[in-house]
Amino acid sequence: MVETDPQNPEAYLWLGVAYAINKEYEKAGENFLKATDMDPAFLDTTRLKRTFSIGGTALFTPKAVITTLQNAASLRSRAGDYEASLNFINLALKLAPSTSQLYVLKAGIYMKMNKGEEAFRTLEEGRKLGVLDNNALYFLGNMYMERNQLDTAIHVFKDVIAKFPDFAKGYFGLGIAYFKKESLDSARVYLRKALSLDPDNKDAWYNLGVVELKQKDYDGAIESLKRYVDMSPGDENAWFLLAASLYEVDRLKEALDAINRALQLNPNRVDSWSYKGSILKKMGKTEEALKAFQKATELEKKGGGG
Repeated sequence: MVETDPQNPEAYLWLGVAYAINKEYEKAGENFLKATDMDPAFLDTTRLKRTFSIGGTALFTPKAVITTLQNAASLRSRAGDYEASLNFINLALKLAPSTSQLYVLKAGIYMKMNKGEEAFRTLEEGRKLGVLDNNALYFLGNMYMERNQLDTAIHVFKDVIAKFPDFAKGYFGLGIAYFKKESLDSARVYLRKALSLDPDNKDAWYNLGVVELKQKDYDGAIESLKRYVDMSPGDENAWFLLAASLYEVDRLKEALDAINRALQLNPNRVDSWSYKGSILKKMGKTEEALKAFQKATELEKKGGGG
């Protein structure tokens, strides 16, 4: 059909359909691009739907075109051909400008291209149109945090939880944003809410523990950090903070066990040896404490620190 009528955009549409049915998504996408370049009227999904219907039977759909373009974009992105990938996504967005996933995919392509500003603008465009889903808004909120625009990040995360009140990551993001602003009471409220919805969020347990430690709620910090190290036993800093919390409430044997775990993971950390010395000194083990302090001094002289 294309060979006999190369100026007919419908011919390229139907060739694209044939490739899509055969799961040759990139070739399908190229033909859909060709057809819409030749006749932009096919960007009207109503016209596309009529074109794909014969005798009242829908042989293909505009939604299937959009899915094909998404698949083609993903394949081209994985191959490192980002410009071609963007071409497919931009056509999909012209056909379905209210599809959140397309904005996320486009932003992800820009991130792979190290074009963070374009990725940010893509998600902002979707937010202004009011079409972003919960994960896309969460991603955008994190972008604002990375830019240290914390008030705007808080606004975005509050928008997320207003629209999706059971979305745990929205509360987590809000808690982290307040933590970065040093609004510890608010941070604690939202991190706890996130954990009530998703108790397996280890990052929420860690950050809640840090907040509680800063607030000198040592019992709370111990509980939260223990939950975290149960999930992530290889995090030396969490063991260090747990030791510090236990030390403050005179649970010295547990504090010693925790600091020893930290030192197993990083035997060259100066402040861990210093803290071990403080714990041992408080336990009345003066000779062992002196050895720990000496070890810290030796490492510091060598430029250690973890």
